[in-house]
Amino acid sequence: YTPNNRTFEIAACRSFQLATWRRDLNKLYVPEKEIATYRTLKELREKIHYYLKHEDERKEMAARAYQRTLRDHTYFVRLRYLLYLLEHHPLLKRKREVV
Repeated sequence: YTPNNRTFEIAACRSFQLATWRRDLNKLYVPEKEIATYRTLKELREKIHYYLKHEDERKEMAARAYQRTLRDHTYFVRLRYLLYLLEHHPLLKRKREVV
């Protein structure tokens, strides 16, 4: 349901991507604003032709995906969030207080 690592890597390279629609993609990026998606081969063909003719839109979408990746999807950001969760987990908090 979620995109693979290439999704983040492509965005981090400031590159436009036209990706297969995934159910959970919208939890990570805004579809059609940050990453173009398709569901069918017909839609893929249509979007390929469209985006080949609209270079500015491709560049803008790639730039938005890049900014979103830096803001939300770097290892640093994810690790900081993981540490926050561990520090605030109720069970771990109680164990630290007992020690």
